[in-house]
Amino acid sequence: MSTSKMTLSCSPWGEPCAQIGTTGYAFRAIAECSAYKAQLVRHYKEAHESGIPEGATLDVASRPHDFGTYWEVEVRFDDDSKEAVEAAYWLEANAPEAWDDEARSALALASWDEIKRFVKAGPEHFLFCSLGWTETDEFGDDWVRTFHKQATEHGLEAYAKDGHLYVKAGA
Repeated sequence: MSTSKMTLSCSPWGEPCAQIGTTGYAFRAIAECSAYKAQLVRHYKEAHESGIPEGATLDVASRPHDFGTYWEVEVRFDDDSKEAVEAAYWLEANAPEAWDDEARSALALASWDEIKRFVKAGPEHFLFCSLGWTETDEFGDDWVRTFHKQATEHGLEAYAKDGHLYVKAGA
């Protein structure tokens, strides 16, 4: 079995998306990618009256970038499966223009499940984002304080060090 992957996007093509290098980028990008992934599954099912076929899967993937880590949705597919290949190319060619209602609701909640999955699967300390300040390791920004509180509520530990926000599995 030969597997290929194709980058789809991080959000519907007509919507603004999180911008790499901005404060809170990783959190917003992972939430957007998670919502977009779920929307693509719904979009495919609505058009085909069935789910994405076996041999094709959607994933939230990270990519290195000059300004940090970039997040996007990709489809992985079995090259030997006609249905999987067709599904992958259909998803690429028929990307939605806007968020649907379910995706908008999911974005309002943000996807802590995805963040936990990345933290638990990755290294002991996960560099979440650059905060753009280095003079303190305190949680001085409202967004960062909120993130720290929410991380704790979800069994994770967030801490700032040398101008970066890190997340690790809670004790």
